[in-house]
Amino acid sequence: MVFNELMSITPYPAQLDKAEQIINYTLSRLEGEESFAVARIDTGSF
Repeated sequence: MVFNELMSITPYPAQLDKAEQIINYTLSRLEGEESFAVARIDTGSF
């Protein structure tokens, strides 16, 4: 999974753990034709 790869390179593993919980909960609540997207913003490029 891409998410697990991000966890190994980020300096904020606790925040990613919480994000993973939120993502998993949201995915479990989707119905029918609904969709959900996740993006990562790399602030180092600003």
